[in-house]
Amino acid sequence: MKILWFVFVYLIYSFLSTTHAQWEMRYPSQPTSGINDMFFLDQSVGYAVNGSGSILKTIDGGEHWNITKHYQRDYLTEVKFVDSQNGFIISPFSYIGDSQDFMFTTDGGNYWQSNYLGTSDALTFLPLSTSEMIKSGDQGTISKLDNFFFFLSERYRIPIYFEWDIVVPYGYINQFEKLNSGRIVALGSSWRAFQMNVITDSVAFILYSDDNGSTWDTLWCDLPKVLRAFSFADDNNGWMGGSENEIYKTTDGGMSWQLNYSEINPDPYTSISKIKAIDPLTVFAVTTKGKIISSSNGGVSWDTTSVVPYSYYESYFNLNFIKDQKGFVFGP
Repeated sequence: MKILWFVFVYLIYSFLSTTHAQWEMRYPSQPTSGINDMFFLDQSVGYAVNGSGSILKTIDGGEHWNITKHYQRDYLTEVKFVDSQNGFIISPFSYIGDSQDFMFTTDGGNYWQSNYLGTSDALTFLPLSTSEMIKSGDQGTISKLDNFFFFLSERYRIPIYFEWDIVVPYGYINQFEKLNSGRIVALGSSWRAFQMNVITDSVAFILYSDDNGSTWDTLWCDLPKVLRAFSFADDNNGWMGGSENEIYKTTDGGMSWQLNYSEINPDPYTSISKIKAIDPLTVFAVTTKGKIISSSNGGVSWDTTSVVPYSYYESYFNLNFIKDQKGFVFGP
């Protein structure tokens, strides 16, 4: 029997200044397993999930964290709440022994239960209410749960092509976001078809739904670039980023995008892994090598800082903000 051991180092930093970001280590003093996602109910109470099956809680705005629930060998990837009481966690199957795929709470996170909803292949998900949810699957699909039988029905599928004698999707849906208007937007990337020369342009695309994920149409499709993350400050202004740390901006709700940040000598082995727009002027991005790129004037100028030593290898870093002046960077 082969035994695999995984060791991760993860960092959580506190953001102290808008124009010149300063970051302090917050958790843990002894690295154990990478934090994958974080969600704050208010400025004090927040939850985080990691790669070894732990749900962590803070009651002091992230100064201290404690494990409140542990699912042995279950890889927890995302935690989201629809209100102060109802929250959800997904755990896609990653290896033998990873038996859970969905956890939920109805009392603000004090008690968590597990259930099977068919999210074992989920790349990301977005709960819309206590009874509605959309997920992105590993075959380039978007599925929706909106019934009492806990059955996810497929609502969108990315194009497919033949790789030798195997049917594979062009790529995947990487992220969902719900705008203030109620519109849901989804960022997709046909990176696999691009790498195999099946397509040469329009690698990145954005879908939208105005009926809570039941139907999807194309909002934008352009650029021979792999774009991995986006964030909207409001219904009109947003940013997205991807390969070689390029960041693009929209001012018309995602119908068109312009290059807003690029580097003179870009590293081909790094990309934007997460973006968070605080408001139409303030935006933060973190790269797969732990560099923070930020702007406090709507992208007119940008500041950069690194929170981890430079590494040749890419890792997935994430961002979360409690309020304008306090946020976290976390990852492996």
